[in-house]
Amino acid sequence: MTGTQCHDCGILTDARDADEDGRCATCTEINVAPAPKPNSLDGPWKVQELGSRVGYPDWHQYAVRHAKTNVHLATVGNVDRYYERDTKAHAMLMAAAPTMRNFLMRLAAETCDHGPMAFCPQEEARKILKTLVPAP
Repeated sequence: MTGTQCHDCGILTDARDADEDGRCATCTEINVAPAPKPNSLDGPWKVQELGSRVGYPDWHQYAVRHAKTNVHLATVGNVDRYYERDTKAHAMLMAAAPTMRNFLMRLAAETCDHGPMAFCPQEEARKILKTLVPAP
């Protein structure tokens, strides 16, 4: 039989019997919740050196990838080389984004009991998170 593999139980089923989530009729009937898709924002991310561009031995490129799934998220240094000496640092900064995001989320969740201050770490973390995390 040719068909599709159920996303939940893994059994090969006729593609006509699969629901929109790719589940077989049995899993749909017994109301098995669809398997959650991994969230790429959870990280960790890693940097992979891609080598230099053809004809430009000093023009290095890097890929930022999800460390668990190895899915490509971004290429750094591919368009131009004006900041070539900082390209790896840019890629490493991007790869650190999930860790920084998680830290900011923990910081924003803390209670502030510092009294009058010119700078509130919790409020600053919340401001940054608003620019990083899309509204639901």
